[in-house]
Amino acid sequence: IELFQTPAELQAYQGISAQAVVMEGSPGIGSEGGSKAKDGDPTNDDEELGKLAKDIRAIADNLNLKESVSVKVEERGITISLAEAGFFQSGDADVSPEAKKVIDAIIAKAGDTKHPLVIEGHTDNRPVRGGKYDDNWDLSSGRATNVLKYMVQTKAFDQSLLKATAYGESRPVGDNSTEEGRAKNRRVDIVILRQDDGPTIVKPAEGGAKHGAVDKDSEDEDSPKKTDDEE
Repeated sequence: IELFQTPAELQAYQGISAQAVVMEGSPGIGSEGGSKAKDGDPTNDDEELGKLAKDIRAIADNLNLKESVSVKVEERGITISLAEAGFFQSGDADVSPEAKKVIDAIIAKAGDTKHPLVIEGHTDNRPVRGGKYDDNWDLSSGRATNVLKYMVQTKAFDQSLLKATAYGESRPVGDNSTEEGRAKNRRVDIVILRQDDGPTIVKPAEGGAKHGAVDKDSEDEDSPKKTDDEE
């Protein structure tokens, strides 16, 4: 499900010009086939990301947020997970002062590297009850978008490097049958992607979403094509 097809549509929704917010159940940005390191040298990228991850972990420890922040170096880059319990009220998408401290640290460390960032909203599988969000898609989208808006509007982060994505309950990292597992699933991930020479293409997973974030100059050969009747 693609919530915003173009940056202009997102601008009309949230008052800024930034990358599209996508709600989907397909693989994450940059997960298909990896990406190229800057200057074609994977060693440079690995060293830079390793140092960034170490610095961000140290800052989280200094802020006494070690239990609420997880930092992992993965194939697509660095994934920094902000747990709901430490950074968001239940059923709410407002960015807490504690979350802003971590985001500020990420901006301070990653802002000059020109790595693209993806902000991903996630929830557990329990229905949203009451409040201003209709369902888990809306809640995960609201949290990811609010983090993006804070980075752009308040901290003047380069919006061309940002994208916000909502996954709802579709990408759990814990067992939703337990409270501990559900707590792990209620999170916002800020992913510092590896450098790439061009736009990233998200390919739909089998049985997943029909639309991803597609290079504006090309179209995925596997993507469903509209017929004349559909148009």
